[in-house]
Amino acid sequence: MAQSFESPFIVLEDARLNDDLIEHAAMSAFWNGGQNCSANMRQLIAAPLVEEFTGRIIERVKGFTLGDPLNPATDIGSMISKNHKELVMNYIQSGVADGAQMTMGGDSDLPGYFVEPTVFQGVTPEMKIAREEIFGPVLDIMPMKTAEEALAVASATDYGLHATVFTQDIDRALHIARSLPCGTVSVNGFSEGNIKTPFGGYKQSGSLARDNGTEALEQYLQTKTIWVQTATG
Repeated sequence: MAQSFESPFIVLEDARLNDDLIEHAAMSAFWNGGQNCSANMRQLIAAPLVEEFTGRIIERVKGFTLGDPLNPATDIGSMISKNHKELVMNYIQSGVADGAQMTMGGDSDLPGYFVEPTVFQGVTPEMKIAREEIFGPVLDIMPMKTAEEALAVASATDYGLHATVFTQDIDRALHIARSLPCGTVSVNGFSEGNIKTPFGGYKQSGSLARDNGTEALEQYLQTKTIWVQTATG
């Protein structure tokens, strides 16, 4: 079954579940209300760590403030439109219908197009919320038995923009980073890089051009070849 959800957040079994990891996990999924193409909403967690990871994520997400984006105290604003809120809510309802456990979140009582930051447990790769990009404040927790399983699930996508991997083993991190079919892989911290590093995707992610870095100049250039055959003899 083809998958289209991109930007996985992978936590291997040797990762330290410290405050830094939890902060990166939460912010990678919920910044800009999840309305970002590189949001790490699909989080592939080593099975032995799932229970602790889930508990700590829920506590962190409870601390988010939903509300007016012009208020400095607000962490998460509204969806961009009524239609988009309805789309996000349809995905949340499909997650429940498919058997995922919605631990927190859902619709909001606030006036406007708000969706509460939502956390799903027990998500499996065939579920719609795991296969399609929600583009909203939804975090899917998917238990993984091995690093190889996580790599296979993360790679089974129509898109390839961004991924994050947490592990204490730099060799495993680099193996996964090199194997993932995506344009940017961040190790032990969610980041898109900076202005010096090219940013863009593989497969169906965008135009396949690159922003930032010297590579960004290439989309503004037109290359011409002039081949002159000189006379001989």
